[in-house]
Amino acid sequence: MCLERGSTIFLNSPDAPELESSAIRYVPMPARRRLVETLRDVDLRLVASGHEHQRRDFTFGRTRHVWSPSTGFIISDAKQERIGLKEVGLVEYRVRLILSDYRREG
Repeated sequence: MCLERGSTIFLNSPDAPELESSAIRYVPMPARRRLVETLRDVDLRLVASGHEHQRRDFTFGRTRHVWSPSTGFIISDAKQERIGLKEVGLVEYRVRLILSDYRREG
């Protein structure tokens, strides 16, 4: 996975941006509202998360959302709605930091 520019955020629970009505299962309100407001002016390119025991990889707008699967076990469809791929595994992120010359004034 390669992102040339933009910001990445790592969350414990995923955000489901497609439908605000379904977002309650993920980042709960009003925390989700604050998160969206905080990131409004950020060039967000990747939201990385887990917690749902499902793997999912999709792009919404300019932001790629990657859900890491569980490393321990799968939850049956009878107990959890299938939204992504239910498998045991992991996602490896390789991050290259580009530091700018930031100087605080005053």
